[in-house]
Amino acid sequence: MADRTFQATIPAAAVGATTETILGSITADWAPFGVAVVAVRYSPVTVVTGANTNTRKLEVWNRGPGGAGTGVMASKQFDLNVNAPALSDTPITVASAGVGTPQLPAAVPGDTLTARSIPVGTGIADPGGLVEVDVNRYAAPS
Repeated sequence: MADRTFQATIPAAAVGATTETILGSITADWAPFGVAVVAVRYSPVTVVTGANTNTRKLEVWNRGPGGAGTGVMASKQFDLNVNAPALSDTPITVASAGVGTPQLPAAVPGDTLTARSIPVGTGIADPGGLVEVDVNRYAAPS
């Protein structure tokens, strides 16, 4: 079970368009030593049918304290046969980028997490939907 789940609704994106949605910020009172991403789920409002060459990617970013960071924490590309069912009770799992260790948290107090839906090639449409990001706090270093 995660210590906290950030969630937000990603707006629909037309073919070729990028959207970015703020999920939340890591606060010092809640996670003074940072957090690790342990799971990401996406439930689109309608089916996303993957394709090769021109497709779409969903990413979770750490935008840092100033909003300009570029750390990709998790991503899922909708290639051929990589689809997302509409409003499913079992949302697709977005793979973690493997960032975040006890020595190097994936996000620290002041960082802002966002979800980005970006086209690959000319892209495919994204119907929008719910993204959920589970994080666990780091304990004080020993």
